[in-house]
Amino acid sequence: ILALQTDEFDSIFSAMTINPEREEQIDLIPYITVGTGILVPTGNPNGIEELSDLCGLTVAVQLGTVQETLANDTSASCTEAITVVTFDTNPLAVADLRTGGADANLADFPVAYLDAQESDGDLEVLPNQIDAAPYGIGVRKESAQLRAVLEQALQAIIADGTYAAILAAWDLESTALP
Repeated sequence: ILALQTDEFDSIFSAMTINPEREEQIDLIPYITVGTGILVPTGNPNGIEELSDLCGLTVAVQLGTVQETLANDTSASCTEAITVVTFDTNPLAVADLRTGGADANLADFPVAYLDAQESDGDLEVLPNQIDAAPYGIGVRKESAQLRAVLEQALQAIIADGTYAAILAAWDLESTALP
């Protein structure tokens, strides 16, 4: 956000959840709704359906993410704690899952979905997103014209079906804006 505010670039297209703190600093144009996905070995051997099913299991997450917080917060309400193992990157967390070091991985739903798709059938992502919230394209508050153009472009691809087609191509219809 600081780089945007200091004119290093004009917009941020990234996995940036819209929240009040960010909205105080920049304008955000919602473009997708994303929550946490639970990635498990194919066949879901531990029968995980929701966060509370992770109690007593080992969960691999990327350090410093909302998923780390989510895993720790969930663990606090468990009778048998979740063993939360953190990694510098999500690919390292997924590698831990694939090699049996963890029972599940928590990541942003589209990331978890892609990890499952690229796992040669070894992994699957559970279908329901947890705590889904909109991601936004960030622009400086002074950039009203750019914001308007980006909003119009987004509305155009929604209206002509391109937006839905892109999400369908990646099997991510559940992330569409309401």
